[in-house]
Amino acid sequence: MKLKSYTPGGVREMVVIALPMAVSFACDTVMIFTDRILLSRLGPQWMNGAMLGGLTSFLMVSFFIGLIGYITALTAQYLGAERKAYCSVVVVQGLLIAVAAYPLILAAQPLAYGFFQAMNLDEEQVAAARGYFDILVYGSLIVLVRSCLSSFFSGVGRTRVVMAASLLAMTVNVLASYILIFGKFGFPVMGIKGAALGSVFGSLCGVLMMVLFYFQRGYRKEFNIMHSFVFDREVMKKLLRFGYPTGIEMFFSVLAFDVLVMVFHSSGAAAATASTIMFNWDLVTFIPLLGVE
Repeated sequence: MKLKSYTPGGVREMVVIALPMAVSFACDTVMIFTDRILLSRLGPQWMNGAMLGGLTSFLMVSFFIGLIGYITALTAQYLGAERKAYCSVVVVQGLLIAVAAYPLILAAQPLAYGFFQAMNLDEEQVAAARGYFDILVYGSLIVLVRSCLSSFFSGVGRTRVVMAASLLAMTVNVLASYILIFGKFGFPVMGIKGAALGSVFGSLCGVLMMVLFYFQRGYRKEFNIMHSFVFDREVMKKLLRFGYPTGIEMFFSVLAFDVLVMVFHSSGAAAATASTIMFNWDLVTFIPLLGVE
């Protein structure tokens, strides 16, 4: 029996590329979901604080993640044009943006504190949110670097690398958060700060895995990686020009959601806990499907 020929660009190709990304997004969902579930065992205010602190920390990096995310489109374009050496050059420009963005994100921390105060939140909840928020913001450079590398691997169609890194990050995050939150195996009880440190450590492990793949001999040769560490004005211009609209859209989307959550949380402990639980389960329903995009 003669098999049907494989049609490039069809549903089969989309599934092969998109399924690992859906798994990757599902792993990120599990990381967020698990942190909040574990913290709920300490008290609802800690779970609620993780919701506020985590969402606000993501708001701080959302514009740059949207901007850097255009690496996926640019690398795919250069790959299709058989200019593979430029794929790695795009990554370097994204890393330069990440390094430049990091001090700006840190400098904007007081704005987030003012945001918490302006929403008339409970002081105990603000203290919990700040503890979680501060650690995630200090680790935001890891998030930006991860975005650069995952965008590269997605753009060149190697989404299984992103999936493997996400699985590692999720596993490390869940274990580290459990140990640090409750003080297991001789570690001190760190509560919400332990959850934040677990998230940062998990993301770092995922980044390190992608770095190892990125510098493998096959990738170094195929994409001329060792000669890509230069500032390329034209590539940077393209990345900024076409990436910033996505960054703006993402920033305002996250801002609107963050304000909505804070409105619920400012209505009292019961409303804060109910909305946190609802949004926590809401993540499970749609976040993995974003990987198909």
